[in-house]
Amino acid sequence: MGRIPTIIIVLLFFVFSTMAFAHPPEAIVYKYYPETKILSVGVSHPVKESKKHFIKLIEIKLNGKDWITQNFLSQTNKDVQAVSYAVVDLKKGDVIDISAVCSVSGELKKTIKIE
Repeated sequence: MGRIPTIIIVLLFFVFSTMAFAHPPEAIVYKYYPETKILSVGVSHPVKESKKHFIKLIEIKLNGKDWITQNFLSQTNKDVQAVSYAVVDLKKGDVIDISAVCSVSGELKKTIKIE
């Protein structure tokens, strides 16, 4: 086997093995507390090493407009990235789009409507 095919096979092995261990966030849960105006968001993302493989970004849009963007260097713990934000009053009918991005591979989005 020549040198070029060997290099290609090795590179493909590394790409596919990384993809096998990487996974997108599993779920996004939220709770809005109108009495304190706190929005809590939890992103389920079980990992073995939360400093190497973690939720690196959470973006939140309010009624289609950029609202909150937060970058992370590690995950809260090995199961979840948890955040809370002090927010201005959310009104009934407001639409919130939440995106969570994995540091290795994958993204999850959820749209919620304030009832």
